[in-house]
Order: sequence, then structure tokens, then C-alpha cells
Amino acid sequence: MKRADGRSCDEMRPVRITTDFVKFPEGSALIECGDTKVLCCASVEERTPPHVKPGHGWVTAEYSMLPRANRERSRRDIDKLKLAGRSAEIQRLIGRSLRAAVDMEALGERTITIDCDVLQGDGGTRTASVTGGFVALALACRKLVEQGAVERNPIRGFAAGISAGIVDDTPMLDLQYSEDSRAQVDLNCVMDERGGIIELQGTGEGRAFTPEEQQALVHQGLRRTDHAAEESAGGGRMSPQILEASMLILFGCSWPVNIAKSVRAGTARGKSILYELIVCAGYVCGIAGKFLSAQTGWVVYIYILDLMMVLTDVALTLRNRYLDRLADERMRREHA
Repeated sequence: MKRADGRSCDEMRPVRITTDFVKFPEGSALIECGDTKVLCCASVEERTPPHVKPGHGWVTAEYSMLPRANRERSRRDIDKLKLAGRSAEIQRLIGRSLRAAVDMEALGERTITIDCDVLQGDGGTRTASVTGGFVALALACRKLVEQGAVERNPIRGFAAGISAGIVDDTPMLDLQYSEDSRAQVDLNCVMDERGGIIELQGTGEGRAFTPEEQQALVHQGLRRTDHAAEESAGGGRMSPQILEASMLILFGCSWPVNIAKSVRAGTARGKSILYELIVCAGYVCGIAGKFLSAQTGWVVYIYILDLMMVLTDVALTLRNRYLDRLADERMRREHA
């Protein structure tokens, strides 16, 4: 079934994230999901709310739509002298989702507020706010590390959101407004980079839905949320994971050749086992860094593969050294 914009049912809209879109906040990002555009700014304050325990930080969010973000002008919340119920619900969702990605003890006694302002709404504004808000939050935390305000990065994992729903009894991913406004079922899902669910909201607006339908929508979102998490990690540029993986693959290409040479040569002459052990230590540090930063994605498997190849070459070098010693002893006996 083709949709109004030509997408397939399980296809996301194009996602673009522009970082440092605003000059003054500690972190900012403009996220564009199709025609939905949300500006997310992260502000750091050196204080925490009274309910936060000593030594810990806090992350909260505020959400609002510009009056003309929709097809018709809406009144500002300030004009109504109270926060709209929808805005209050959404900003609580954003805050909960982003707190799941932060080590509050590592953050220290400070508050990071994420302001999410919808510039243009075409469905999926709350999930776009989560993804864009995470980028702004990560940038603010990186700045705290660079300034020496925190000992380590408080970010302990990624967070990205996606919407899904059932329209005309057909499961669809990433609903735009024309679909969202007539959806029988509306579901918002926030996941981490491992596919774990942080927040799940499902509503049978037009009809009740079954657990099987809910799982189908969740799995549909899971297959695509990894893309949103990658975008949030890369900030709209080439993902650092791809560059890191490319480096590891290029370095790793040399080890099968070295292993083949070690097998054929049968000697360790001209090879430095110290160099190989230093390379092993480098890979071990890379793997440990991935686990300590809670970024145990697919790149860590390339680290492990490279490490196993180096260890194989180390084992062959040790074997060849043993063979070299046997050969030397044999030659000494023959000359004696």
C-alpha cells in the first residue's frame, strides 16, 4: 500500500539533524522529519530541584508549538494563562525519555533543561522532539566534559523516538498529519541503541487493538529506530560509527595477510612480538572504552574480530619462535 507521499508502510520520512543551530545554548539541534521541524535547545543550570538527592543532577524538558506551526494559528499557552494539557503530557514524555539516557550521578548537581519548540508540525512532533532533544542534550554534556565541569560524559546510552499507527486497518510507520488525524491506533515508541524500550504509548483512538498488533507496530519501529539513533549520534553528518568501523576494517585487512605469511614462513625472524602485543592492548582498550561508555553496538564486534586475528598471529609467532629454537639447536649439534 502506497501512502500520500509515496512511502511504503514501513518507511520513515527523511531525517535531517542540524547541530549548533542556535548560538547561545550549551547544545542545540534542528531536527527535520519530513515536513515536521523541531528546534531543540539544551540549557545547563548549576542547581537542581529540591526533590533531587544530593550529588545528583536532573534533566527536564519543555515543549511548545509556535502559533503558526500548524495549518491554522493556535493560541500561545501564555495567552491561556496555563500550560495546555497536550503540551504538559508531551514534555513529561520527553523528560522521562531523556533521563533514561543520562547518569545523574556523573552529571553532578546541575539541571539540563531541553526546550523543544515545534516550528512546523506534520505529525510525529513528540518523537522528533525526543530524538532532537537527545542530540542537544548530548552536545551539552560533551561541552561539560570539554570544560572540565564533569569527570566523565554523563551520557550512558542513546534515545530516539518513532511513531507508528494503524490507518484503514494497515500498520504504518512514522505517520504524517494526514494519516495521524484519521489513525485508528496511535503508538509512540522511544528506544535505545540496543533496541530496548524506554517509553511506549499506545492509544486505540478509533478501535481497540490486539497485543499482536501492538507487537507488530513495536517491531516495525524497532527496525527503523536504529536509523534515528544513528542520526542522533551523527548529528546529521556521517555517523562516527561508520568512520570508526571503516578504520577498523582497513587496519584489519592486513592481519589475514600476516597470518598467511606466518603459516608459510615457519619462522619468526623479522617479526616483533612486542609490536603485536601493543596492537592487542590497543584493541582491548577500544573494547573496554565501548563497554564503559555503554556504546556496545555493532562496531565492538569488529574490534573483537581484529583482536582475535592479532592474537592468532601472536600464537603463530610464538610457535615459529619455538621452531626457530629447535632449528638452531639442531644446527649446533650438527656443527659440533
